[in-house]
Amino acid sequence: MALSKRAWRLGSIAVAGCVLIFAAAVVTLAENGLRLPPHLRAVPEQKLALAVGAKSGARLDAAEIVSADGLRLRGWYFEPKQANGDTVLLLHGVADSRRGVMRHAEFLLRYGYGVLAADSRGHGSSEGTLFSYGIREVDDVGRWVNWLFDQKQIRRLHGLGVSMGAAILLQTLERDSRFAALVADSPFATFREVAYDRINLVLGTRNTPLAPLCWGLLTPAFVYTSWKMGINLNHASPLRALSASNVPVLLMHSPADVNIPVSHSRKLRTARDANLEFWEMPEVRHGEALRQLGPQYEQRVLDWFDRYSPARKR
Repeated sequence: MALSKRAWRLGSIAVAGCVLIFAAAVVTLAENGLRLPPHLRAVPEQKLALAVGAKSGARLDAAEIVSADGLRLRGWYFEPKQANGDTVLLLHGVADSRRGVMRHAEFLLRYGYGVLAADSRGHGSSEGTLFSYGIREVDDVGRWVNWLFDQKQIRRLHGLGVSMGAAILLQTLERDSRFAALVADSPFATFREVAYDRINLVLGTRNTPLAPLCWGLLTPAFVYTSWKMGINLNHASPLRALSASNVPVLLMHSPADVNIPVSHSRKLRTARDANLEFWEMPEVRHGEALRQLGPQYEQRVLDWFDRYSPARKR
């Protein structure tokens, strides 16, 4: 009997310990998934923007808006020396800033596009400690679009996003149809699916029998973020937004992408039939397509935007 009681007590302690470890893992996953540690926050450098503008003779202006929850969001606006009449909004990925899309700005400026490169909330020099993979960022993008049309009197707007930036742009389509065309470079289809993929990547369980067990971490983490932070990550769905829109979208993704598997864009490709194309790129690393493919990447983007800019020819 004494041994049974001791075994029961030890078993209870072991179960309680496992529960505490599990709870700690859930909280850590939720907190780290929506916040950037200060040492990982990429700060944009104005000298880089000045150098990009100088190559094409573009004028550089500071850009700033205030979000619905009072955050100051910042970016750079480039006015090309010989404008073609179109403007492109550039959005970066997680743990990056507007400096991460300066290569994109450089080639777009060469062809006369105005460019707005913005820091997402909780990134770069924009305010905020939390980001939400599109849930709150969709309204932020709408305010940037208002700023472009109201303050810069732009004529036609396109969008290009990389990784999270691509997913955010796709989600804006559910509420905003002012984009003439979008390019989505390596987006996720739903945040729930990409979080599952990312956990399995970190734990080394992707494509193994243990992979489904990660749902056991993910579901309570989503409950925690909804309760503690007021952010229901189940609502972050480019797939749903793409299905509800007719804005032309060019999807770009590589089968070599390990951060966000190409299956996400393959799934997005099925969202609708019209005004949607998918370029399955050669094998390049996540977020590195422009650097690795160079002119081939540029040509795809320029041809797509040109197709929806009928009033001008390049």
